[in-house]
Amino acid sequence: MHTLISTSQLQHSPSTLEMGRLVALAIGSDVSLLTIRTPQNGPSATSTEINNESPLMSDPSIQHIIRDGAVETEIVAEISTGKYDLLVIGAREHRSTPEELLLGDLPQRMLKQTPISTLIVRGQARKLQNILICTAGQEPAVSTVTVGAKLAKSTNSRVTMLHVAADVPSMYTGLGQMGETLPDLLQTQTPIARHLRACAKVMKSHQVEAQLELRHGTPVKEILRSIELGSFDLLIIGASGRHGLHRVFLDEVTEKLAALSTLPVMVTRPSLGPAIT
Repeated sequence: MHTLISTSQLQHSPSTLEMGRLVALAIGSDVSLLTIRTPQNGPSATSTEINNESPLMSDPSIQHIIRDGAVETEIVAEISTGKYDLLVIGAREHRSTPEELLLGDLPQRMLKQTPISTLIVRGQARKLQNILICTAGQEPAVSTVTVGAKLAKSTNSRVTMLHVAADVPSMYTGLGQMGETLPDLLQTQTPIARHLRACAKVMKSHQVEAQLELRHGTPVKEILRSIELGSFDLLIIGASGRHGLHRVFLDEVTEKLAALSTLPVMVTRPSLGPAIT
């Protein structure tokens, strides 16, 4: 297991380092710190000048990599070595360049390019106390929940598992009725029930108690509503490992949440879950 934390001379770097280190420790990952000096920042800056207050700078187990060039190009080049399972990158609060407005900000562009799991850090550094794990489809759920369970166990965090089903079963007419009959639903052999039981089993195997929520509607809308109403510190969502329309739908949901969430977002690929079981 190997995590790549990427920073440049931006205000979000300290929080990116802190949360990246926290997550890497929780999942038992080695860490490499990639500091990219862009032409705008000047070649004289060093990683020590940029991040001299970070515990990563004095940790002898951390590999330090310093590159000059375009941030996106250098990150892609490092990931292409095949050594990494998780990328940690910071996001600015607002898009400011024509490229970002047209193509999305750097984290969004990286999500489309990287084959590994990605943690996008937003805002100030925070402790992990309350984690929201979302599964909008069945295929990536096991690895997503496994990652969340490992993080929750290591940080003693509370967990809410939210599953958003886009299609309403014919036996239900609305969210209110679904919420009232959730225990009955879990006793059935429907695909949703089997899916939710599998997620709960993963949590139980890691000795983590989790609150289960089930909603019907548009996944992005329902997940953002949960973020707004809750007091969460991290959103964990899965990216599809499939091909075709199923992957297009799930990846579209993932990309929208990564762009719109006010929380740090961890996007897991199916390969990460088994690696940290």
